[in-house]
Amino acid sequence: NHLDIASIDVLEDAIAVFDGTVLTISHDRYFLDRTCTRILEVEDGEVREYLGGYTAYAEQKERERTPPPAPVPPPAAKPKPAPKPKPKR
Repeated sequence: NHLDIASIDVLEDAIAVFDGTVLTISHDRYFLDRTCTRILEVEDGEVREYLGGYTAYAEQKERERTPPPAPVPPPAAKPKPAPKPKPKR
């Protein structure tokens, strides 16, 4: 559960050269950034895939939580000036 810095370095190096899949469950965001190439999130019985490490995952989740800005309505059309009255003769 708790590794010292030297042990974490050895583990990161071993994962980097391992030609296979590693399932990692960790609260160490730095470790996840250094070792993960994708994040699988399990929530409400569904699995979603996010490419990249923890930082990329967190940024994508924030974008998903933030509603898009409201559309800006087009500027109102300016009314045409009234025609000038014709001079009386």
